[in-house]
This record gives sequence, C-alpha cells and structure tokens, in this order.
Amino acid sequence: MHGEEVINELGEEISKGKGCIVFDFACYFPYADQDFLIFKFKLGEEELEPYKYNHRYPNKDYVTISKKMGRRVSRIGYPVFVDLNEEYFFILEIEVGIKDYKTVKLDFPVIVKLTEEKPVCNLGFRFNFDAATFQFESYYEHENDGIIGHRHTIWTNKDHNIENAIVITPLIQVNPKNGVYVAEVLTPHPQTFEHFMC
Repeated sequence: MHGEEVINELGEEISKGKGCIVFDFACYFPYADQDFLIFKFKLGEEELEPYKYNHRYPNKDYVTISKKMGRRVSRIGYPVFVDLNEEYFFILEIEVGIKDYKTVKLDFPVIVKLTEEKPVCNLGFRFNFDAATFQFESYYEHENDGIIGHRHTIWTNKDHNIENAIVITPLIQVNPKNGVYVAEVLTPHPQTFEHFMC
C-alpha cells in the first residue's frame, strides 16, 4: 500500500472512528479480449457499491477490481468501512468465468474484528484462470530483533511450497449455480493504521 493513497481514501473515516477492510482482488487473465471475463464478488447477500475492472498491477494481464467513489476510482482496491469492536462473520462470494459460457461461484466464510488500536485489515485474492488456482493473503506486523516488518498468512487451494501456507480444500456443491463452498474460515489480520500505510 502507498501511504498517501491510503490516507486519501481511508484517513477521514478512520479518524471518525470507523474500521476498514480493504479487498484487493485480481484475476490473471492473459487474453486480448478481457471483455469476456466475469469477475465479481459480494459479502453475503449485500450488493456492493459500483466497481470497475482496471489494471492496478504492473503486470497488465491481471484484471483488478476497484471501488468507484463518485467520479474517482480507488487506487488500493475495494475498501469497506465497518464499526469497530464488533465481530463480523460473512460469506465472501466470488464469481469468476467466461461471459455467456460458464462461471463458478466460490464461497468463503470470513471473520473479522477490528479495534481502535488496529482499525484496518487487508484481504488479497489472486485467481489464475488457466491453472484454476486461487490464493488469499493477509498481512500483519511482525517484530524481529526490534525491527517491525511485514509477514503474511496465505490460504490457497494448491500446495505451492509456500512457507506457512494453509491449503484449503473446496467442498463441491452440486447445484445449478456451479457453487464451490470452502469450510476453512479466512481471518484477515487487523493492523494499525500506521503500519497499514507502509
């Protein structure tokens, strides 16, 4: 995250005592016509405010989802503001596929609790279209010999030999929605606002 962008997009609400979950979602889709891609998400039954596809990463083969805020578009992903000191449990539903052909819905249970001390968290998601693999990640503060740095937890559906990765097994649901439910609960790490800006 870039500090100035985080302050511009989150600073006012955080200063008013709100918490924020930042969803940073991307799909690797290395094809010329990206208009055929369906890539969207929602939190439980809640329909999200408008968003748009763009390319926030240097690798333009990644299609990213960014929140529309009036005439502006978020540069950090899709921030969702919540009340502090409340535990939020929701089903994160991600739909990905090819328009007019086939899509799959992936359902993930998520638990988040943010506090005054740590009012923000991130949840990144990468989907590789060709390999049918996905990976979530969430960063947290880690101190080693007095130096504070970043560590992260990764949840993935394939064993990529990533240290400390949690391999989760999708439970296939046979239904008309092509739904895939995952029992493993995702728990994004709360962070201080100062560390989140680094």
